[in-house]
Formats: sequence, structure tokens, C-alpha cells
Amino acid sequence: MLLSVDFLKTLLMIEKIYDIAIIGGGMAGCACAVYASRFNLKVALFAEMPGGTITQTHLVENYPGYKSISGPELGLKFVEHGKAFGAEFILKKVLDVKKKNEIFEIQTLKENFQARSIVIATGTEHMHLNTPGEKEFQNKGVSYCATCDGAFFKNKIVCVVGAGDSAAKEALFLSQYCKHVYILCRKEDIHPEPINEKRVEETKNIEVRPFSEIEEVFGDETGVKGVKLKDGNKIDLEGVFVEIGRKPRTEAFQSLNLEVDKVGRIFIDRVSRTNVAGVFAAGDITAWQNEPKWDQGIGGAFEGSAAAYAVFLYLNK
Repeated sequence: MLLSVDFLKTLLMIEKIYDIAIIGGGMAGCACAVYASRFNLKVALFAEMPGGTITQTHLVENYPGYKSISGPELGLKFVEHGKAFGAEFILKKVLDVKKKNEIFEIQTLKENFQARSIVIATGTEHMHLNTPGEKEFQNKGVSYCATCDGAFFKNKIVCVVGAGDSAAKEALFLSQYCKHVYILCRKEDIHPEPINEKRVEETKNIEVRPFSEIEEVFGDETGVKGVKLKDGNKIDLEGVFVEIGRKPRTEAFQSLNLEVDKVGRIFIDRVSRTNVAGVFAAGDITAWQNEPKWDQGIGGAFEGSAAAYAVFLYLNK
């Protein structure tokens, strides 16, 4: 009996439909892959950067089970565990996701995929200063990752722009390489976790500069040479590390009409469901409706595992 070409194509399409497509390969996405695979679901995980943002963190000291571990090492452990039970890791950037009937179509640059459900775990990306010179000197002294670029600034003077815990940790890492590290903050003081605030205070080559906003990054053909502040002062330095916050990566999901907060983070409930059937979300890209949400790796891992369970229930209702 001969099968028609159209029938064979249909069989191949059915075979390629995943039960769950996880978009994002950080702690939330990998945790979701572990649980979804153990629920015997057909799992595809899309990731440009397996391991996620944690791989750009110098040191992690608040993840249970590890008193101290480097960010890249922890990220690698999550990826290895995510693959352990059969999840397929697809190293492609997702450009667009559309829902057609009960199937989600996932578009990458050269190939499309299909899934019965999706979990959005794309996380966030760095916010920019949007000041003159920032764009011009990217990769020539302006950086968004001390772990990636710090070693290039050995014995040089640099600044970290920001006031939160991430800014403090960037400064502490850079202090191991750099001659002097300024922390430039807009208000009276920085506000990291107490343990990191104490470390900053005890590190002799870190200096906090309050009420310091950059008006311009300046330099020449060799790279950054300094920053001009809004109060008119100038600081001579060779590196600017920007750590002023992050924004959600939601560009690929605009057609889904997801409910989001004022900065674009996706609202989820206690088991990571969104307002759209079949769409779940986890990690730093998410928000809660009626109370503030604290973004931590361990929280993202929980939300990813909860999303896997919610998908399992959704597909078996």
C-alpha cells in the first residue's frame, strides 16, 4: 500500500509537535526541563545562552546546597541536569510565537517548530544609560558584564554605575583586578544586601560616589578615557560597567496578548500560569498581580518546576 506525499507530511508534522516548548535556558528554563521530562513529556528547550544570566555572575553564595560556587559552574550544572532526562536543547533564538487553534508555532531564523504548550523563561536584559558615548564605546571600555570583561582592566581605574546588589557584586569582582573602582549612584548611598555592603566598605580600592549621574562617556580611538557627570565634574577612567537594572525579554511574544505589568513583565499565578491557555512563564520575566516579586535564582527554579507541573495538568485535563 502506497502512502500519499501529503499523508506522509502530515505524519511528520505530528511527530515533530512537542508537548512543551521552553523558551529560555537559564535556571527557570532548565528546572522546567527537568520536571517536564520526568513527567514523560516531549520537551524542547530553546536557548541562545545555555545556563542563562547566572553564568555572568562571578560568585553565588545563596543557592542552597552550595556554600560558594561560580556562576558559570552553577549554570553548567543546571544545563547538564536539564538534559539528563531527555529534553532536547535547541540552540536557536526564538523570533516569534503564534497560537493557531491549540498549537503554538515557534519561529526561529531558519526553522519553525510546533508545541502544544509553551513556557516563557527568557529572563531579562541589561538596561542602558542612553547617554552620549555609551553606544560608541561599547566593547571599547563600556561593558555590562564584569565577569566577562573584568580581566581586561587589570591595574586600571573603572566605575560601576548602579546602586543595587548587582552593582556592589560587580565592583567587588572588579576590585580584584583594577587599581581603583568607583561606584556611581544617583542618590545618597548604595543599597545592596548587608553582607555585600560590608564587603564594599572593607575593600580599600572601592569608592562610592553619591549623587553622581553620568552625562557623557568620552574617549578617543583607543577607548574610554573618562566620564562627565551632570554636576560638571569629570572622572578620568578607562572602564564603565553599567548595572542600573534590567528589562524583560518579551519581543517574541507580542501576538499572544499576555497580561503584563507596567515594565512588561508577564503576570503569573502561583503555578506559573498566564492569562492565555497553554502559555506559562517563569523566572525574572514574570510578575505577580497584587504584590511585589523578589527575583532570585531559587525562585526562578521553583517557578520553572511549577510550570512543568501546570503544563502536565493542562495537557492531561
